[in-house]
This record gives sequence, C-alpha cells and structure tokens, in this order.
Amino acid sequence: MKIRPFIDTDAVNLTKFMHHWGPEAQGLPPERIFEQIQHCRKNVCRKNVSGDWFLAVEGNEIIAYLQMSRSSLVGFLPAAEISALQLHTDYRGRGIGTNLIEYVRTWAVNRGLKRLLLSS
Repeated sequence: MKIRPFIDTDAVNLTKFMHHWGPEAQGLPPERIFEQIQHCRKNVCRKNVSGDWFLAVEGNEIIAYLQMSRSSLVGFLPAAEISALQLHTDYRGRGIGTNLIEYVRTWAVNRGLKRLLLSS
C-alpha cells in the first residue's frame, strides 16, 4: 500500500472507488469527479484556504482517500482540517486510516501548519 496526493489521472479510479459506496455515487463520471475535486481545491472555503486530496492505493486500486483543507485564519494558528476520510470496507482494520492521518499530519508539519482538525 502506498499513500500519495491525488493526481488528475486518478479520477477514473476514484470513480470506481466511490461506486463501492452505493447508488448515490452511481453514474458519476470521472470528469465530474475531477471537476468536484478541482472545485474543492480552489473554491470550497474562504479565500485563504486551499485543499487537497490524498489516496491510499494498492496497485492501481484506490482503497481510501482523505480530503483536507489548509487554513490560515487571522488570529489562529495555521491548521490542516480533515473534512473527509473514506476507506473501502474490505481494507478496514489494517491501520490504513491511521496511516493516512499520519501522512497528512507530516504533510502539514512540513508546511508550517500548527494544528490538525477533524470536521464531520
């Protein structure tokens, strides 16, 4: 298993992963997923927030993803906020979610972020 940032060509495999979750994801084409991710990266939050997605992959299969945003609000320490974490049910109990959170924590520390937040 490898953890890495989402790249544009992951949209097809992310579509397959999301279809694992049932009918609400059915029919969502890769280009629409790509559009949603680009929207999250650029526009979801305030002007001073950017976001990114991180994947856990095994071979060419996405087995989990984590969505986070980076926040630098005036008067608060810079933070990374985890807003989504999904793990394929076949891979639960293997520490993959923990590894994703640790990856993002390290990513955040390396960029000077002082807090890690979880929203649900």
